Amino acid sequence: MWVFCSEYNESDKTLYGKHESGFYSCINTVRASLYKLISDGILPERIDLSQTLNWYKEHRGEDYYNLLYQKNFTKLSTISNFKCGIFCPTEIRYDYFDFKNTSIIEECYFSPSERVKEAVENLTKKYNINFVNTLAVLHRGNDKWKEAKLVQLEDWIKEIENFYNGERILIQTDEENFKNGFLDHFKDKCFIFDEMLFNNSYVLPHNNKQNWAVNFESVMRIISKCHKIITHSGNCGFIPVIYRGNLENVVHLHNDGLFIKY
Repeated sequence: MWVFCSEYNESDKTLYGKHESGFYSCINTVRASLYKLISDGILPERIDLSQTLNWYKEHRGEDYYNLLYQKNFTKLSTISNFKCGIFCPTEIRYDYFDFKNTSIIEECYFSPSERVKEAVENLTKKYNINFVNTLAVLHRGNDKWKEAKLVQLEDWIKEIENFYNGERILIQTDEENFKNGFLDHFKDKCFIFDEMLFNNSYVLPHNNKQNWAVNFESVMRIISKCHKIITHSGNCGFIPVIYRGNLENVVHLHNDGLFIKY
């Protein structure tokens, strides 16, 4: 049974990802399919990512599910009255999202793997991150203009300064020009993860792909824990907010090019 861009096999109760491009686009098509199945009363027992995320693997057929996530079905029975239509992170307003139920679903199906937990701990120590005093900025540029209205570096800087209250600023972006612009403007007030990739075209790892995937997922987990978040519209932009499970101190650049403070 096809559900959006994924396939659910009723005989082995497994949801198979099938999407090709975009790291969190691949994962969110599985997430969207999972949400839809659960809202229809179907509870998959497994998620298989062996047929998706192939751009980010050394070898096709690797299953990244256990690399990044683990199941924890303890609270699965507490999901109630969950209804989900089409889940489109690029267009959604976050205040329309059912965080109460999806937080339970996330804990059941997308709890961080032990390897991700270890990477979160290591990165947190390496960069001396104090979550209660960190403002995380998650920017997406490059080919994102195909899906959403992008704004200039100056607009991002203005929004950061409006939200800023002495915190250390974590900058996560895929675009080299924006990275340099943020660093030039905020100087020692901000930092980046050297483990991440930056380019002025599509970002794609070419070696150590498993490590990159673990670090990318770990950075999303770290951003979700920060006191304040400014994020963008899109699959990657919504991930830390889903992990956070609420909209406290979240600013969202909606796909119409306007920043929304929830």
